[in-house]
Amino acid sequence: MNVAIYCLFLAVPGVALSTTVDVDASPASIQSAFNKGDYRTVISSLEQQMSGNVPTIHSAEQIHWLLIHADSYRRLGMHTQASNLLFAVKADVESLESQAGPHALYYGRIATAYQLANNYERALAYFRKGLAIAEENSLIGVESSLHNDLGNLYASRKNYPAGIDAYRTSLAEAIALQDSAMTATAAINLGRALLASNNVDDIVNILAQADDAIVRIPRSAERLRKLLSLGRLYQSAQKVLGGDAGLRATANEQLLQALALAGELSDERSASYALGYLGGLYEDEKRFEEALQLSRRAVLLAQKTDANEAIYRWQWQIARILVQLDDVDAGIQAYRDAINSIKDIRTSLVTSTNDVYRESVGPLYFEMADLLLRRTSTLRDAELIQANLVEVRETLESLKTAEIVEYFDNDCVILDQDESALELLSANAAIVYPILLKDRLELLISFPGEIHQVSVPVSSDELTQEIRRFRLAIENAASDARFMPSAQKLYTWLIAPMELHLAGRRVDTLVFVPDGPLRTIPMGALHDGSRFLIEKYALATTPGISLTSTRSIQRLDIEVLAEGITESVQGFAALPNVAEELRGIAELYPTRINLDADFQLSSVERSMSEGKYSIVHIATHGQFDSDHRKSFLLTYDDKMTMNRLENALSLRRYQEEQIELLVLSACQTAAGDDRAALGMAGIALKAGARSALATLWFINDASTSDLMQDFYRNLKVGDMTKAEALRQAQIKMLTNPALSHPAYWAPFLLIGNWL
Repeated sequence: MNVAIYCLFLAVPGVALSTTVDVDASPASIQSAFNKGDYRTVISSLEQQMSGNVPTIHSAEQIHWLLIHADSYRRLGMHTQASNLLFAVKADVESLESQAGPHALYYGRIATAYQLANNYERALAYFRKGLAIAEENSLIGVESSLHNDLGNLYASRKNYPAGIDAYRTSLAEAIALQDSAMTATAAINLGRALLASNNVDDIVNILAQADDAIVRIPRSAERLRKLLSLGRLYQSAQKVLGGDAGLRATANEQLLQALALAGELSDERSASYALGYLGGLYEDEKRFEEALQLSRRAVLLAQKTDANEAIYRWQWQIARILVQLDDVDAGIQAYRDAINSIKDIRTSLVTSTNDVYRESVGPLYFEMADLLLRRTSTLRDAELIQANLVEVRETLESLKTAEIVEYFDNDCVILDQDESALELLSANAAIVYPILLKDRLELLISFPGEIHQVSVPVSSDELTQEIRRFRLAIENAASDARFMPSAQKLYTWLIAPMELHLAGRRVDTLVFVPDGPLRTIPMGALHDGSRFLIEKYALATTPGISLTSTRSIQRLDIEVLAEGITESVQGFAALPNVAEELRGIAELYPTRINLDADFQLSSVERSMSEGKYSIVHIATHGQFDSDHRKSFLLTYDDKMTMNRLENALSLRRYQEEQIELLVLSACQTAAGDDRAALGMAGIALKAGARSALATLWFINDASTSDLMQDFYRNLKVGDMTKAEALRQAQIKMLTNPALSHPAYWAPFLLIGNWL
């Protein structure tokens, strides 16, 4: 074979499932354990024989055991370990010749690993590579498997037409081979895609095909997995098709069969899923007492079998059920349990879910916050009110932290989390925390030592629509005052309700912690009918309170690294005013200037590491995308990705003299793209800077150069904060009749520390 040979060379640091259990490592016993769904035994059997040598794959048989090993991790929900295993031997596998079937299957698995790493292009390339090999060698069974996985890739990007086509191809190939397991898999995935795209004309037939195929699968772990999946699919179908009682009954039947088979196979992990799914089905039917009992049993089995990815789901389900049973205190505790469980597996959740983290898990945090806020409004004890509001904020901070990690695919982005209370930094600042709920807007306004809650009767849908209208109207200076109705309406919802709490306090700065669509608009352009908000307050924004540095800028010995482009390069328009912008900065501070040909991608890292710069100013085209890999800053010869920017500044991140301010004076985000705006909001974190100054949209005008120079000039004045320095520069532009439209001055945002 040999398993021993595979294990001798396949030593992959960081992927082992620690165990000291003695197991039978014969090929037959390992294959049998895998077929039975005893994946921990498979992993233990293979890893006990690892010797710590450099990973090497020599043969098709070793590829087979590699895939068994990786699939065992994947089916335990340990996607990171599976991916590490596959990537560690990638060069070895690709160097082998004449291994058509194993190669094709391996390329499919490596494609899925790239998919989990959110690298769509590489995933698609490897699926196509695997399919080409399979088709060339008439490996129809492999083709069916790869078409199914390709469908998963398309569905993960919500490209349902392409996904449906791939699933239908997989299904036809599996039927031709009379492969019952693959037929069931393709039919179930096709059913999911049809439901997700509201294409339900033949959904009942697809469900029946899956059902018929499962009946022909031997009573095994394979059949058990399919029963669980089909039961869930029937449950989803009955919701989409208007609560069809027959579909609900079939879902119940499938899940009960799965529960019985899990008992027969002594598979407590799968039994947890069967119980949990049944609990969800009964929750839908409002059979809350039965649902609660089933869900609690599901939690116990998930905890017993270390099914960490399931524990939070059943705890979340229990929380919802308890609230329906009017046991609010117990429901809140169950929500706390679920959120605490997520903290332990956040990284794996971020990498394993096909949806962005906010869509898949975000509702848990908002349900918890909603429940706490409703309870707070009924309380009279001041200490309890404050404790509740602090917990609301901490709950949503956990979500914001996870969103930043998920967007950048990097836990290290948040290494510098600051647990200090941001509102204690300045007696003259108020921290504004908007919370968009389905039926209302909640505003938390924080001052030193106290938080106030204000409820505004506007739904998240209505607020989002107005935000979108405002952003589209305000970008275009030629649109005159078409933005004004939205600017005033948003002011009445977001600012006016808290003015009573601001009155009588010497507040000169508002620091917003925006969420979702609010990240895409400039708060300074909101209007009370007489004045813009920027005329009243200095403004700043931050992706999260705990993600904001609490240290003010060190004004002595400021040095600036200023880089930019004036010429038209790589199809982007020239920026003729950049030279004057950088020269103006150099007149105020000691500045190193790298302009045009001196601003090369290869020299960026060297330039940023050679001096102790307090400020890095980059005046070039920049674009923020919903996928951080497509976000970039234009250099003279290339594009600097966010990862490259982080690498360039990483040497400074752990030094005492951190970058105080990163300025990006010509970047832009697409209107309505909340994730792209999230990327811009997190740019200071990504770069390891205490704060950033960036633009929501691009203004190719001398006014940008003038505003930037005014900002730096103001920063030299006494103890003026960065937020006030920016405000004064914006007001100067606002009072110029030729530049008074917000399209010119509003897109500039100060992100992070405002002092």
